[in-house]
Amino acid sequence: MLTCRDATALASRAMDAPLPWRQRLSLRMHLAMCRYCTRYQRQLRFIRLAVATLEPIDAGKESLGEGTKDAIRKRISEAKTSR
Repeated sequence: MLTCRDATALASRAMDAPLPWRQRLSLRMHLAMCRYCTRYQRQLRFIRLAVATLEPIDAGKESLGEGTKDAIRKRISEAKTSR
């Protein structure tokens, strides 16, 4: 029987490559009994789907405008001085 630590490691590995049938069976048996690891596997799938739907960021372009950067700098400096 797998421990939760082993099951989460297998669930993570299964996201990248197919598992051998014994490991797949052990993971399925564990997931049938452990709601926490089942939830973890569901969260992994959700994160993978969310990341897959993101648009790629062009490294050459600025993601924030200069006005936004200045506003952020101002808020940071105000937070430092208010301490």
